Formats: sequence, C-alpha cells, structure tokens
Amino acid sequence: MSRALQDGLHVWCQNPTSDENESPFLLAIVDGAGDETVRVKVLNAAAKGAFRQTSMAGLLRQPSVHLKCHVTALDVANNVPADGEREKTEPDNVNLLELSEATLLHNTLLRYEEDDIYTFTGSIVTSVNPCKPLPHLYTVDAMQTARDGVLAPHIFAVGQSAYANLVERRRNQSIVVTGVSGAGKTEANKYLLRFLCWRAAVGESGGGVVELPDLGHAVLQSSPVFEAFGNATTVNNLNSSRFGKFTKLF
Repeated sequence: MSRALQDGLHVWCQNPTSDENESPFLLAIVDGAGDETVRVKVLNAAAKGAFRQTSMAGLLRQPSVHLKCHVTALDVANNVPADGEREKTEPDNVNLLELSEATLLHNTLLRYEEDDIYTFTGSIVTSVNPCKPLPHLYTVDAMQTARDGVLAPHIFAVGQSAYANLVERRRNQSIVVTGVSGAGKTEANKYLLRFLCWRAAVGESGGGVVELPDLGHAVLQSSPVFEAFGNATTVNNLNSSRFGKFTKLF
C-alpha cells in the first residue's frame, strides 16, 4: 500500500476463497475508509477473480459484493482506464506506479494475453508458458535485436547480459532458470544455449544466420539426450524434467 486509502480508490484485496482455481486477488473500490478497517465493494465477484477478465473497465460493470478488510491487506490498483480504453501495461514491473504482488501479477497477465510472455522485474525476466508455439519470438532477428542492446524483456536479453559481462569483465557468469513443473524451464534453457552459441559465433560485428561450429551443435544436441534419460510425465507436464540440470560452457 503506497498511499492513504480514501473512498473511491481502486484497490486489490485478497480473495477470501481457498479455491486454488480462482484468482488470489480481487479488484475492489473503497466505499468506507477507516483507520484500521476498510469497507470495500468487490467489483469482479461474478467473474470469480480479476484475472479471469483483463479489462478493468469491464470489471466495473460486474455485480458486486462487500467485504471488510484490514488496511494492510489492501494494495492500491494502478489507474483504471475509461470504458472502452485499453489498459496500459509496462514491460518492466518496476515502472508500475503502484507496485505490489497484485499489480505485478495483473500486469504480467495483461502482457501474457497479448502474447508478450516475457516481463522484466528489474534485472529479472519473468516468463509465462504460453502453451502454444510463438516462433516469431525466437528468430535470428530477435537474437540480433538482443545483441544490439535493445532493452526489451526476453530470454535472449538475459543471455546477452551474461555474454556481455563475460567479455567485458572477464568473470564467470551464471544464469538461474527456475519455476514450477511445466513452467518452461527446459525450453528456456534450450533457447539460452541456442542464443549463446549464436552470439559467440557472430562476434561483435557480425550477425544474421551463421554456421555454428561443431562444438555449438554438440551443445544444442545434448539436451534431447539428457531428456531421454531423465524426463517423465506429470500432471502438469507430459515431458517434465525429473532432475536438476547444471550446464557449464567454456
């Protein structure tokens, strides 16, 4: 919570339900501000969670219920757009006017539904598995954009940062890829390895499609071999890695 609560202010409140299929936060409006307890009108009760609908303007037309919440349990929402306007998103969560768990999740979801599956939070890149192919995100042009220093949230931006620090500082670099089962860690590692092999091959002035050296091909072809020995089907993922992976490149 970044400022004093007052009547008419849009806030995110924690969803009182324990149903894991519903959103953890609900969009609400303050209609009874107090020193410690605040009465709020939940705007998206019928939608079962704000994250089932991305348009705040649409949420305002939903039937509502009232809750009493402690002031510390509320997070101020970012600006609600006028009816019919597209809600603004930020490529970096740090740039959100109101930054909290609720606003971070909402911004990430809005981007995800536009197929912008990558979002910065400072130097960290958050990705959401789209569960569908998005080949335009991983072209040679996309790698070239990252190499040229265009600051946009992408897994290639992480690889470029690590490569640049390795060359400039001459110190070992580490990239940590973490997430729940089915989050896309294995695919992320594949794209990172592909980018780093391409980046080393093109050098500082080259670009475009290049022929990778034999070592580069060997690195990229190693992932399916490991998967064949250590992957299994889980509830969330038909090809889940059942082991931690540590890849060291020289």
